[in-house]
Amino acid sequence: MPRDADSLRRFFLAEPPAGGVARLLEEDERHALQVLRVAEGDEVVGLDGRGGAWRLEATAVAKRRLELGVREELPREPAPGERGAALPWIELWLPLPKGGRAEEMVDRLTQLGAARIAALDTLRTAPHAREAGAKRIERLARRAREACKQSGRRWLPELDGPASIDERASRIPAGARLAILDPRAERTLSALLTEPPADGANDTPLVLALGPEGGWDPTEARALEAHGAARVRLAPHVLRIETAAEAACAIAAHAALGR
Repeated sequence: MPRDADSLRRFFLAEPPAGGVARLLEEDERHALQVLRVAEGDEVVGLDGRGGAWRLEATAVAKRRLELGVREELPREPAPGERGAALPWIELWLPLPKGGRAEEMVDRLTQLGAARIAALDTLRTAPHAREAGAKRIERLARRAREACKQSGRRWLPELDGPASIDERASRIPAGARLAILDPRAERTLSALLTEPPADGANDTPLVLALGPEGGWDPTEARALEAHGAARVRLAPHVLRIETAAEAACAIAAHAALGR
């Protein structure tokens, strides 16, 4: 009996299928062959990270090569914020935590549905968070791919390297609601999200700005407020960056699903 596509192993493609043939990313192909022992006739799902998915069948298996034929193209998953998407566009700005903490955070934010995770370079950002070069961003991207495969999400989140508040503010999504996380704020994020947006739309983009663990510099917080940002809190205590990011994303996703 054919298996449901949702029950099949998921892998990322090197490029969209062409001519009825597909090829996995090198690291995924190696994993499929050496760890999962995919055999001829086995079926898998190939993802492009842009909402596309294909049901594939292994037609030939060699030691270092897996040939896959396309059995069917599966329905495309709408992008965050698109008509029919489960969630609106949820974007987080934050200084990256140190080492593995950042990778674990990206994994969980991907599962929760974050559309963009953008590193923030603030006046009080620690030096390690300013050094997010191409290699570190690729490690984070690899973790996001693993989270998509595990969770069934078909859209990879966008991952941006460090930028200043002014740079980030110049690229706020059109019509977005902007919130600054501040443990001293009177209003909670939940309360903010229960208020209907000015345009009344349920798919209004949301940008959540998280400061460094040393707290916001007052000039930066005022700069965000000049762009219409509202100060909100999550808990009665100061949270680690990754704890705050994951809690905020979960609250935003839950609020969107409840509308």
